[in-house]
Amino acid sequence: LQKRLMQLLKPTLFGFTNHIIYEKIRADLKAVAVHSFIPVRDDLKSFLLYAHIQQRRGKTRLDEAAQSPFLFIFSGNGYEREAAANAISVPCKSEFEVLSLCYLLNDWVPNVRAAALQAMQRSLPSTKRALIDGVASYLFEETGRFGRMEHQEINALNGFLFTPDIVETLISRLTAGLESRPENLLKRLLVHAETDRFLPDIWSNTSLRPSVRSIALQPLLNGNIKWQDGYKFEWIDKLFNEKRRVPQIVSRPLSISVDVHQLYAEALKDKSPLIVK
Repeated sequence: LQKRLMQLLKPTLFGFTNHIIYEKIRADLKAVAVHSFIPVRDDLKSFLLYAHIQQRRGKTRLDEAAQSPFLFIFSGNGYEREAAANAISVPCKSEFEVLSLCYLLNDWVPNVRAAALQAMQRSLPSTKRALIDGVASYLFEETGRFGRMEHQEINALNGFLFTPDIVETLISRLTAGLESRPENLLKRLLVHAETDRFLPDIWSNTSLRPSVRSIALQPLLNGNIKWQDGYKFEWIDKLFNEKRRVPQIVSRPLSISVDVHQLYAEALKDKSPLIVK
């Protein structure tokens, strides 16, 4: 893609607009693997910066941003990113575009995040469900690292990702061994009660890794699920304004009923030392 962008850059000086260029590479972006999103995104950022310098424009490209919103959401200019987000009203046509829109919710500019939230609410409901399903497991892991999203953006994104259909699809992929990091995925899924009904099957599936089965077993035995929800500060000495950052742990009760005594008996007979422990 980087080579193709460089080939298309020179014509921009002689009449090719960024809108035409994006339409030319849109088919290439459909073939981008989900885990290649970050390097391709960085290529597009570099392209926009280099094209801007070469064309010697001293003003923002707000009109172009409105014409090619899925390209200009990678602009280094916050006004252009906001204008691009405000212009998005059509369904996403690839997994890359879905990821691009979701990543914009973590932008460092509050106005851009607000525009991205509205764009997501306009675009994702009419986007093909298969495209959202395709990026769900990747986003489950990545959004845990998003440090700028506020509760409104988090709730809106979770509303699209944590639907019963997507949770069931991800659990099916996990139990079939199609996920490279099933432990991380299951921990992220446990935050939501839709996952609870699958835990007995995951725990009893001996073909899965013991580390995955133990994650499913623990909440069944304890009756609640705990996870880290960011950080909080604890005072060491208020007089000297000394404090430390510690993980903030939250929990919720298990939403299903299980026979705990039977689970203990079965776990103690398991072949895996990790399960017995």
